Amino acid sequence: MTTMKVTHQAAWWPGACRKLHDSRMMAPFRSRAGRRRLVGLYLMVLVALPVAGWLTDQVWVTALLFIPYAVVTLLLAIATEGLLNRPLGSLDERQVNLRRSLFREPYGAGVGLGLAGGLVVAVATLADEALMMGLVIAVLGLLFGLPLMMLAWRMPANPVDDE
Repeated sequence: MTTMKVTHQAAWWPGACRKLHDSRMMAPFRSRAGRRRLVGLYLMVLVALPVAGWLTDQVWVTALLFIPYAVVTLLLAIATEGLLNRPLGSLDERQVNLRRSLFREPYGAGVGLGLAGGLVVAVATLADEALMMGLVIAVLGLLFGLPLMMLAWRMPANPVDDE
């Protein structure tokens, strides 16, 4: 009984993503080009985190950038129809292959990024608080957002079955 409840609670997010994906608001992001623009926007927000901390030297400015970070992350999840959060049983063969490739390839690069992130954190400990916070958040956002960005970049133009 408890297992069904947990499964049901976890299943609401992919369903909400699919429903929101079909809304008029998401029309510009249904295409491959639209999703790629979202990936670019996500990367720009990540770059803005340390830059804002460096330029303003104010922690609250860096913390304020969490709002666009959260919005772009949600838009990416909705644009990809919550594919990363869906159970494997609900995906077709093509979607399963796409999802599995996301976790093989990006995390090979993620190890390198993690090492580079470690260097960034080491440098950030010598920097001001706002710059340090921006660098750490940007590196973590890049590492955790890598599968979602790769999915949005690679997802076919029409994710609906061609049958």
